[in-house]
Amino acid sequence: MREEDIYRFLRVKINWINRKIAQIKSQISFKDKDSENYLKEVLFLGKKYEVKINHDKLKRCKVLLSDDKINVTVPPPEQEITQENNIKSAIEKWYKFQAKEIIPARIFHFSRIIGVVPKEIAIKTQKRLWGNCNYRTKKININWQIILAPIDVIDYVVVHELYHLLLPNHSLRFWQNVQKIIPGYKNTKKWLRDNQSALSFV
Repeated sequence: MREEDIYRFLRVKINWINRKIAQIKSQISFKDKDSENYLKEVLFLGKKYEVKINHDKLKRCKVLLSDDKINVTVPPPEQEITQENNIKSAIEKWYKFQAKEIIPARIFHFSRIIGVVPKEIAIKTQKRLWGNCNYRTKKININWQIILAPIDVIDYVVVHELYHLLLPNHSLRFWQNVQKIIPGYKNTKKWLRDNQSALSFV
């Protein structure tokens, strides 16, 4: 495109762009490194938890979930930046553990309802996708960071990928099948789109 056409487009869309920027800033404030709340408040299953830091003579960091807090026990800090990295690493490791416990259980639950079973499940980091399915190998990949979202959002992603084992497309029939299991999938899909930035921990 010509540069003048790009600027014309930006001028037309400026209000929408500003609204989206404000929305994203409000979503990521809890994990923004420039925010006072960085690593003081994190999401898990759609709920915000205060991060409480404890120090003890441990070889490894320990993370425990209570009613309204995520308690992180770390060795005494040598440097502030080292402690910050240790805390972030410990929470990320805990997230991945929770994802590997919760997501396969949801896949198994909906597999029985739908009547299709993946041959392989992988819980891994995916920068641009919440999930994807290889129709030929019957393998499902799920982004572990979806564990930050509410359980109904996780269920939508799981059901979406399970149905791709049967239909490798986004046809009307595909969405009709998804709707049978997740009647409010359109709202869930919109929530996921609107809150995508807030669900990225790495």
